[in-house]
Amino acid sequence: MEDSGLIRMMIAGPVIILFLSAFIVLLPGAALSQGRETNSETITLGGSVSNSTIINTVNRQDPAVLAAMAKTFADQMAATTEARAKAEAKAAELATQLGLTSTALTEFFRILGEQNVPPEQMPKKLVDIAIKYKQDARTSYHALWLRYWAWIKLAPVWLQLSVALALAIMLWSSFLLGIWILAPWLLVKLYEKLPGQKVIDELADLTAKPTMGLSKLLRLIGSAALIRLGTSRRALDGWVGRAASEVRDRFSRLKVVQERQIALNLPAKLNGSTLEQPWSALDALFRKHTTSLLIVGPGGSGKTTLALRIARHCLGEEGAPLGGHLCLPLLIDRDLEATEASDGLLVHMAGALRAMAGLPRLSIGLGEALLRSGRVMVIADGLSERSQATRHLLDPGRLNFPIMRFIVTSRSAEQGNVDSVLETLTIPPDALYSFIASYVDAMSKSDPSICLSDADILEACAGLIRLLRTTPTTPLFASMWAEEIGRSGQAAARAIHSVAELIDSYVDRLLSPVAGDNAMRLDGLRLDLVAIADEELRESLTPGWLTRAQVLGVLCERAEENPDERIRVLLESKLLETDSFKPELMRISMDTIAEHLVAREKMEELAGDIKKWQSFLSDLDAQGRPAGFRDALRACIDHRAYGRSVPNVIRNMLQADQIRVTSAA
Repeated sequence: MEDSGLIRMMIAGPVIILFLSAFIVLLPGAALSQGRETNSETITLGGSVSNSTIINTVNRQDPAVLAAMAKTFADQMAATTEARAKAEAKAAELATQLGLTSTALTEFFRILGEQNVPPEQMPKKLVDIAIKYKQDARTSYHALWLRYWAWIKLAPVWLQLSVALALAIMLWSSFLLGIWILAPWLLVKLYEKLPGQKVIDELADLTAKPTMGLSKLLRLIGSAALIRLGTSRRALDGWVGRAASEVRDRFSRLKVVQERQIALNLPAKLNGSTLEQPWSALDALFRKHTTSLLIVGPGGSGKTTLALRIARHCLGEEGAPLGGHLCLPLLIDRDLEATEASDGLLVHMAGALRAMAGLPRLSIGLGEALLRSGRVMVIADGLSERSQATRHLLDPGRLNFPIMRFIVTSRSAEQGNVDSVLETLTIPPDALYSFIASYVDAMSKSDPSICLSDADILEACAGLIRLLRTTPTTPLFASMWAEEIGRSGQAAARAIHSVAELIDSYVDRLLSPVAGDNAMRLDGLRLDLVAIADEELRESLTPGWLTRAQVLGVLCERAEENPDERIRVLLESKLLETDSFKPELMRISMDTIAEHLVAREKMEELAGDIKKWQSFLSDLDAQGRPAGFRDALRACIDHRAYGRSVPNVIRNMLQADQIRVTSAA
């Protein structure tokens, strides 16, 4: 780091001062006598100066006037009140020119008057007294310190050590306090440079005997002061302010953030109250010392987008930061591995924060201080799809839970131990035009060929409402529809008649460029996606991450040719994504697409077989009917091709959302 030398100097400075203080207080008595001899020589040399301001000023005065003033102040001459006032005024004027006080100069005249100095000798005597006076004033502080050190020299050893300790503590405290006022972020760096507690204890034990146990006291006072100030809110705010730029840049480059650049202010419901704009209420919420927020809604309703936008607000990207101070976001969008969970949440968080801030090292102590002070916000995305171990680790009701700013996104409305609930609402009809227009405008910046008129956008809004029917108008479906209309125009409106057909068209449009418009290769890539989605949802039917080895395994099981190249192509299509911090982890880029692919596969597999449907629905009911997969099944029955084969009794059960276990009679 560029200021590592300064940090080392700041640590070494107090140590050097401590040893210098002990050396000074134990100076041998010869230094005292030498200081006195030096002081005497200095006075003698000072008295021989002839071209000083004092000599020049006094020599310009009339000796007779000076003699009269001396007699006046010595009360040797009967002087009227007026004459005495003139003498005092003259003395004040002369004192200013000589750099003396009026009182001192008046006293000089009184002494000269009492000694009956002749007028011709008056200037010389006055010069001698004035020069001697100024020399004494300069050396008085030096003499005071000499007397002080002489007293220290004669004091008992324990008192000498006590004075040295007090001086060291005073200097160390002043040093830390100065940094705390002028550059508080440096205190955090100093805190990070502290050796481990074991090393500090060993050093204190080694020096305990020579210092009569004072080293242990110094260890306690010195480290305690640095730890307290280094983790104070002022110091942490300074450190966060300096780290915010790097974190902002790295956060904006996360795939999940880049894919959600278009974000409009949509209405939401916070703790039961509907808000057109939630930001004022969220600012008040985040000013509390402890805040945990559950963002709930169906798949594609903008939960993750809203959580990421809150994070950008906390980073100061959109005006003043929420809660009144900057906050660094950390995103958790996968299950914590067994090793991460066993090491503890703080270890994982400190490592994630170190990577996000681009630091070579970040201690667990600093990570905990940032979390407990609310200077780091943790976002647990899709917590309802995470493992039981991860959900337990991220439960704010746990004893000593260290995260003071915590956001959870979930499809489940179960609040648990979270303080507040923010429910995402569907796009209202009067805001749908603005959403699609903004999305098309963003697309046109990267592809100038995309250009829709106001009439085209209005027609697109009407077409989406007809297509969705009773399905909520979520940001995901609105953005998919905007993509289709922007790139295919009214042909998309004529070809797409249901949510399932919209998702299929969206998947085919992303696969077509990487497939080279080869229908056979396009179909193969689609089957690859289905195989990956099927492995991702597995028995629980909830999305999650897969390792690269698992993805290679399912691809080879489907077709052995070039699995690595097929992964590369799917990543290029952006339908498959990797984790921002662990590239070996992969998943289908949108949970809604993964659920749709598996639901479509299941619908084509079961077709019109009522018994198989009943068995499948029985298993689904036993698993608690995962909401996302249930919605995907309901959407697929409206598809004009594979949805038609579903028996009417099964169709009615799905449409009415009444999945029940039925007999095979």
